[in-house]
Amino acid sequence: MKVLMAGFLTGLMVFSVISAAVSSGARGAAAGEAEEYDILSKLLRSEYGSDYELILIDAATENWRICSPLSVLFDQFSGLKQETIDSLIVRNSGAAAVLEKKFDLPAAYALVSGQQFMQALQDTANPNWDNFDAVYADAQGFLTFSRIGFDAAHTQALVIFSNAYRCSGTSVTPADRKIAYFSRQGGAWKLIGIAKGFQAR
Repeated sequence: MKVLMAGFLTGLMVFSVISAAVSSGARGAAAGEAEEYDILSKLLRSEYGSDYELILIDAATENWRICSPLSVLFDQFSGLKQETIDSLIVRNSGAAAVLEKKFDLPAAYALVSGQQFMQALQDTANPNWDNFDAVYADAQGFLTFSRIGFDAAHTQALVIFSNAYRCSGTSVTPADRKIAYFSRQGGAWKLIGIAKGFQAR
């Protein structure tokens, strides 16, 4: 009986530890999620907020497509850590993340699936941007974002983004991507700069 009771108490302790870890992890995920929407919202407000009447955002993040070397980021962003670049690569090498309407933007916005975007273009070989404009009036393109890469201390962040529109020509998506660099200063995320010209596969 004592052996059974000891086993029961041990199991209960293990369950409690696991439950606490799961609960803590859930809180961490929620905090990280809010942090990511804050970063993306600031990027959108900086780059597109005052120019767009409708901001059209891909409903899922874009997986890794960069084929240019990322070492040039060290020349553009002082203090950037290798671990932040590594995190950007790793977080975008798996499944895409589904975005939700949690952005804080000064303009109207909509989350649209890649399939809906393709349907508006009608033909992938020769995209019909006139039809895109008819379907999504006032939207100046289709924005895609990667998942965000962070350093371990969450003091810096990198995110890849692009805007597909008429400048993409006969391509459905642009040939290049941009990478935004954020730094946490005084507890708030600040956009430090944007690196351009990263070729996509």
